[in-house]
Amino acid sequence: EAQLRTGLGLVSYHSAHVILSGKVTLTSSLSVPVSATLTLSEALSTELTIPSDKTLSINGAINVMTGTKLIVEADGTLTVNTSGSLNILGGQLVVNASGKVNYLGSAEVVYEVYTEAELEAAITAKATMVIISEDISLSASLTIPATMKVSILNGKTLTVPSGFTLTIEKTSLELLDGSLLVAGTLKLADGCEIIIDNIG
Repeated sequence: EAQLRTGLGLVSYHSAHVILSGKVTLTSSLSVPVSATLTLSEALSTELTIPSDKTLSINGAINVMTGTKLIVEADGTLTVNTSGSLNILGGQLVVNASGKVNYLGSAEVVYEVYTEAELEAAITAKATMVIISEDISLSASLTIPATMKVSILNGKTLTVPSGFTLTIEKTSLELLDGSLLVAGTLKLADGCEIIIDNIG
């Protein structure tokens, strides 16, 4: 933790990228400055835990990589400020009972998802952007809220099987050489956009 605080503390006038490895529990509140990016490294199953009565404030960016966890314990607080970006890139945001997560203003919350469960978790976490990076077939009806944009990457498919409904509220679904396969029902709200971007 001391090295993490030192790394972030050195950020003043220049941008910096701080990489965290291992398991760290905050002993006092911490802020990630506007000019900093904190990445939880895939090495050593990195975990950053925000315990009771402590706050992690994101003014810059935090990347939660595959195999890593950002944990908000009971009565801990994660705040993503207007200038901040929370990027769940294959890792996990774990919020325990009575843990608090605040998104202020135009905070950006990005989830890269590989499974239906991760897609549902992104919706629950009020992500502003979801990137679908693996084939996903729904096993239940799903609603994409108006506050969340969705991109399906090259060669990947989001499938809505017969008997299920995908509802897309007033937002955008972008197909970046990806596919949306509907055997069930697709409901589009007024003002919804489906953007087809052939990047090949």
